[in-house]
Amino acid sequence: MPEASRRTIALDPDAGTLPEGLLLPPEQGGEVVAFVVDPRLREWAPSAVFSLARGWSHRGRACLVVDADFGGPSLPPGSGVTSREGLSDALFYGASVERVTMDLPSQPFDLIPAGTVVPDAAQAWVHGAWTHLLAQFRSEDRVVLLLVPGNREGVTPLLARADRVFRLGLDPAEGLEAYPLIHPASHSLAADPALTPESAVAPKAEPQPFGNVEEPRRSARPVDGLTRADQTSLAEKRTPVTRPLAPSSMTEGETGPGTAGASPRRRSLASLLLVLLLLLLILVGALWLGWLEIPGLDLPGRTALAE
Repeated sequence: MPEASRRTIALDPDAGTLPEGLLLPPEQGGEVVAFVVDPRLREWAPSAVFSLARGWSHRGRACLVVDADFGGPSLPPGSGVTSREGLSDALFYGASVERVTMDLPSQPFDLIPAGTVVPDAAQAWVHGAWTHLLAQFRSEDRVVLLLVPGNREGVTPLLARADRVFRLGLDPAEGLEAYPLIHPASHSLAADPALTPESAVAPKAEPQPFGNVEEPRRSARPVDGLTRADQTSLAEKRTPVTRPLAPSSMTEGETGPGTAGASPRRRSLASLLLVLLLLLLILVGALWLGWLEIPGLDLPGRTALAE
């Protein structure tokens, strides 16, 4: 299967289901998921990210959508550039997260808009306050869905802070460093039959409805953020540890690893000790009765025999 086909996910924001092949964020420890938006999908990107935030929220994750496109903010959808406080105010002016976070009606997740217009977006993407801000989100077990523009220089340092990076676009990309692509399900990748949405993700699985809360931190390496054959979530999975039974827990007639070889040795040691004990008793008796003599040693038994 071509590299691009394994790194491509079709998303329908109106389907009410999570797309196939996309790993759930971890249940604890939080996660930062960055979405690099192609300019051609700037109008589609908000609905796509909102649908993922809804799906993950209904699977028990605390989701927070963050607009990091300081030059062309698009969240909330249709808001355009506003003077409302948001991400830039938290980075440059020390505004608290609570102050800049928006409560969205009828949505199970929160939103932080881009905030006050900044003169240089590149300075915002490399600002030192990101370290503390993202650490706070992770400590609160938040899943941050971070929107960044795909046609601007200077966003790479911010992408390096993310745990996973996806590209919202229309054209698959080859190569080890190409980010996995999320594209509209209505857009056909039929230029290459191997890149159609039906073959976009492996392995195949039934879509997960939002209401279901039950769940079963690249070419030559695992595709970041996509499913493996044995995993549907980034949540930590614990493997039961099977411990061998202790010898005291075995009933008569049962054997454990190494039991068959240990028993003959124990029997041989017991027999040797018994023989040594008998020899010692015979020696003491002989001395007592005077059958053996030790110079300077006078025993009562010898005296009795002499009388």
